[in-house]
Amino acid sequence: MKRDRLLQCAIVVVSFMFVALLPFRRTGSDLFGETSKDSKSGLDYSRKIHDLESEQHGDARVNVPYAAVINFCLGESYGRMSQWAFMNHKDYARAQKYDYLQGDSLRAPYGHFFTPPSWGKAAFLWMILDRRTEHKWFLLADCDALYTNLDEPVDQLLQHLGYDDSPQGSTHVIVARDLGDSPFNAGFMLVRNGNWSLDFFAEVLRLSTQPAVREHPWWEQHAMHRVYKENKHGEHVHIGIVEDRSRLNAFTVVRGEYKDGHSFVRH
Repeated sequence: MKRDRLLQCAIVVVSFMFVALLPFRRTGSDLFGETSKDSKSGLDYSRKIHDLESEQHGDARVNVPYAAVINFCLGESYGRMSQWAFMNHKDYARAQKYDYLQGDSLRAPYGHFFTPPSWGKAAFLWMILDRRTEHKWFLLADCDALYTNLDEPVDQLLQHLGYDDSPQGSTHVIVARDLGDSPFNAGFMLVRNGNWSLDFFAEVLRLSTQPAVREHPWWEQHAMHRVYKENKHGEHVHIGIVEDRSRLNAFTVVRGEYKDGHSFVRH
């Protein structure tokens, strides 16, 4: 009997040692998780701290930057323009020492569920807001929009636009006025990191269940217009519309609107 017990213990110990020697593979599924790799392709499926956040900060999150730049380019409609946007948006984040959060088919493998793909931009933003990070503001520009004033930080931009960036400020989403009957353009947005912004974009995403909204040519921007016009939660107060579009989000389709050294984004 004693010999049998010793034999069983020996088998358990050997089995444990065998398992311990097996290669360890992380399965980071969290947006801000560790890197995991496919042994065949070698692709990083969750690049996160290293790619979604600026290299200046690495893994140490003691001093979270004032703002984070979000880039979400999915689908083929933008073509090579998305590559220019990727480099430009990241350059602005580096220049200001902000975090850089990128969403694409590698880091957001669920992206193909979004049809039309533009809805993925709002969903990615909502996911980041839901993380409750310590950033004060998020910047989100379309893939056909470039930052042209890399030396201007967000707090200075807000001051020039006349918005209070303190925690007591009432403005949570800042956009530029649009052409025609469209109240504002969502091609570039400044979004305060807080509960109101989280709830606002959750309501925007819920409207995508309606085919007329989901397939509208303006997609998530049309949904934002709907929520703004309904004004059920003080959207007219909490959404700031910059009348001088050339200052915040200059359109290239309007001749002479972009002004070098004045326009923050060229769209």
